[in-house]
This record gives sequence, C-alpha cells and structure tokens, in this order.
Amino acid sequence: IADNSISPILDEDEEMAKDSGLKETSSIFSFINALKAYVSIEPEQGEEYDVERMVIDVLDSESGPDLFVVEMPNIEESRSLVARLINLTMARRKRFFSSSPILFVLDEAQEFIPFDTRSIDNSELSSNAVEKLLRHGRKYHLHALISTQRLAYLNTNVLQQLHTYFISTLPRPYDRQLIAETFGISDAIMDRTIDLEVGQWLLVSFNAALTHDVPVFFSAPNNFSELEKGLTKKDENI
Repeated sequence: IADNSISPILDEDEEMAKDSGLKETSSIFSFINALKAYVSIEPEQGEEYDVERMVIDVLDSESGPDLFVVEMPNIEESRSLVARLINLTMARRKRFFSSSPILFVLDEAQEFIPFDTRSIDNSELSSNAVEKLLRHGRKYHLHALISTQRLAYLNTNVLQQLHTYFISTLPRPYDRQLIAETFGISDAIMDRTIDLEVGQWLLVSFNAALTHDVPVFFSAPNNFSELEKGLTKKDENI
C-alpha cells in the first residue's frame, strides 16, 4: 500500500525523464501520473483499514477494487500479513463460495517461501500459507503467481505445486537443472535461456503449452506500452 511519502521520488523521476529528452507522450509519464493520482487520494475517515476489511474487499467482486498492492519495509511483518491474508481469504471463500477468480502475486518469493523456514522470523507462517494456497486454492478459484530470481532458495514443496513456469535468463546451472528435471526438458533447450534478452521468455507447463505441453520460446509486449494503453482506455471511459 503506497502513500504520498513517495511523491518526492515520483517528482524526481519525472524531472529525470524530462531532462533525458523523452516526449511527453512517453509511457513513463503516464505511469508516473497514474501513481501520483493514486497516492494523492485521501483515505476515508473512519475505522482503520486492516487485513479483515481487505479480505472482504478482495472477495467483493462487484464493488471492491480490482487491484490491491501491498508493500511493507519490514519483511517479518510482510510474511505475517501474507499468511493472514491468504488464510482469511481461503477461510471466507470456503464459507461463501464464489467462482470469481482471485490471483495472489508474490514478488521476491524467496522471502516468503524460503527453503529454510523458521518460526522466529515468520517465514514458516508465510511458507505454509502459500503452500496451502497452491495445493487447495484452485478448487475455490484462488490462484497464485510467484516471482523470483533464485529457484534454489525456494521451498521445494511449493515448487512441486506449480503447473506453469515463465523462465527468463537463468545464468545459474542449478536453476536450469531444476527446471529440466521437473519438466523433462533437454539441457540444450535450457542452456538457450542464458542468452534470453529483456522481454524474451521460455514457457514450460504441464497443461498450458500447446497440445503436447512442449516448451515454447516467445517475446512479451512491453509492459509500459500495455499499461499506457490500459490507462488511456480507462480515461476514455470516464
């Protein structure tokens, strides 16, 4: 959850973009303006916004926001919040079933589902919650996407629950070997990931990559361009 404390950073980024000679129509300016608009919104007066209220809003597909972004500086508190958010969401979805899909996205996943978990730093809490989500969430239309640069540091029980991998550059042999063994991919194909450039990916999946689930190399659209299109379309509909 971001607030107006990042406004000076956004102003500085905007000035740097202008000084670099970028056009005003550049997607980076649209992105910065969207963030400025978001952080300038004053919170409603009333009760404190806690995890329980967030869960209710997440599950409210009609009136709740479509996107929640949570960022906390303290990793131990972040792990505790992730565990509580997932557990409460699953418990409430079981009681009030709905087919509306919900996607949890965990960036820097090695912080939340590490190979070596401990109760003292809340990593055991978050790892167990994410593993439960991946094991049982699909039947309740609750899904997860985890992002990391080091597969070697992740809980192997969690990795076994993932059905689809989007693979960018993998310079470390262990990470390539892990993917190769999981999906039965040849070393020759995995070695090609060393030379992947920005926006290029290898898709491997148990059930989502063509008819025979073969590995597929592809190039993804520029995220800033897609974001700019989405913001422009939203402005036109207002």
